[in-house]
Amino acid sequence: MSSHFTLDTYIVTPAELNSALQKNVHSKLSTAPRTIPLCASWFLPNDGRHGYKTFLEQRIPHARFFDLDAVKDPHSPYPHMLPSPKIFAEAMQHMGIRREDSVVVYDTKELGIFSAPRVSWTLKVFGHENVHVLNNFKKWVEEGYPTESGEGKEPSPTEYPVPELDESKVIVFEEVKELAKEMKKEGAEEIQILDARSKGRWEGKLPEPREGKLIDMFSATGKPSKVFCCHVHSPAALRTVLGCQTANIRLHPGHHSS
Repeated sequence: MSSHFTLDTYIVTPAELNSALQKNVHSKLSTAPRTIPLCASWFLPNDGRHGYKTFLEQRIPHARFFDLDAVKDPHSPYPHMLPSPKIFAEAMQHMGIRREDSVVVYDTKELGIFSAPRVSWTLKVFGHENVHVLNNFKKWVEEGYPTESGEGKEPSPTEYPVPELDESKVIVFEEVKELAKEMKKEGAEEIQILDARSKGRWEGKLPEPREGKLIDMFSATGKPSKVFCCHVHSPAALRTVLGCQTANIRLHPGHHSS
């Protein structure tokens, strides 16, 4: 009988993750599903810090690092657009993650929760069902759970299959643009477009971390049948807050500068 610990909720506590990690079988011969901590640390370009550096400085034991600046569409002029299924599968293989593994994504302790929801959403878009977000690494450290530092041991590659993109979770720029044009017109579908940046950036009072001009962000009133969020990382976090497992929400995967 498998001793694999099942995580029941999308958001998990440090205690729940620690219990799950205790059940992992650390053997190359074992094919049992595992719980994999996945560090999604990332900082805005004008921050000066680097996610991988914080990963090396302190992380959950046996954690893998998801590089948002590398696992993306290499042909897009915009940052952090979704990668192809092939690129995604190759990244999962390189990180040593199997399709049946439970993945718990977390952020740097400095930010609490920022990029982890984006990475967890990316995994779900490509059909990896057992995905969770840790609330959060700062608490993990404060509560005295173990950490490690340095380069660490390279995980053994896996044979992660090339998945299919779940298009029901994604909305492309052209569709957002057309929906924005139709908003509030008589007979138009009830929708709401949410800009998930900070209020200061939304109002144009704070500078953007990247060059680019934001034009015509909209917010409809009434009860929406769909919610579309535009930005890079924060919409996925907003999706988490709004109840991402049941709400009818689609995300635009790119940056506002697109």
